[in-house]
Amino acid sequence: MQLRLRDYLGQKFNDAKKTPNDIFKNPRALAKLFKEAGRVKNVLSANVDHFAQVCSGFKLMSIVC
Repeated sequence: MQLRLRDYLGQKFNDAKKTPNDIFKNPRALAKLFKEAGRVKNVLSANVDHFAQVCSGFKLMSIVC
């Protein structure tokens, strides 16, 4: 589940075209997305929506789930 959520967040970031680079080619950014995906999973188990933000992984990533 956490890997699927990580891939979803990464795809949303790529779709936003915030950078010309692909986020899936940066292992550090993927690790930070994985950590954020776990946090988002826990929050969304009790809430309807959540604002996910990851800093320093691949510039600044802000994604609304």
